[in-house]
Amino acid sequence: NIFKYFIKGSDIVQVICLCGIILNYGIMIALRSFGVNYRAMEETVLLLAIWSYAVGAYEGTYNEEHIAAGLIQGLFKSERAKNIHKFILDFISFIICVIITIWTWNWVMWSIPLKARSTVYGYPLYFKYFAMLFMYGISIIFFLRSCLNDINKISVSKTNKKDEEGLK
Repeated sequence: NIFKYFIKGSDIVQVICLCGIILNYGIMIALRSFGVNYRAMEETVLLLAIWSYAVGAYEGTYNEEHIAAGLIQGLFKSERAKNIHKFILDFISFIICVIITIWTWNWVMWSIPLKARSTVYGYPLYFKYFAMLFMYGISIIFFLRSCLNDINKISVSKTNKKDEEGLK
């Protein structure tokens, strides 16, 4: 399953980003104790934090562990109604991800010719923007997978309902 490789890769990226953030803070504390100001810390931490957030967000989407308020779903008694509700939510999320991915793609493509660079290290700023493009692009695949699974569950629950009625 190709999705498993994405998750393994995301775990590695998360560890690298979080170790980098911890290392940055450690260096900053050590340098400040000697009276040296570490100006680039914010820039480095921001880049690592954005990538960590992006990877965590698509991993949460894959595992379906993103924050959700399930107030409406509690109103449904049948499994089929719950599956239809979940499909609607996943489909809306899919559409939003497509729109934001298109917007982010345009943003990245707009920023490349500008050749904007970070103030301290001078790395291209689209490195940060690419994290969001990656996150939303991968999330599209995961939400599409969820929508297809939801459709399958809806059709299975419809079939099961017909089987139950046939037994009565």
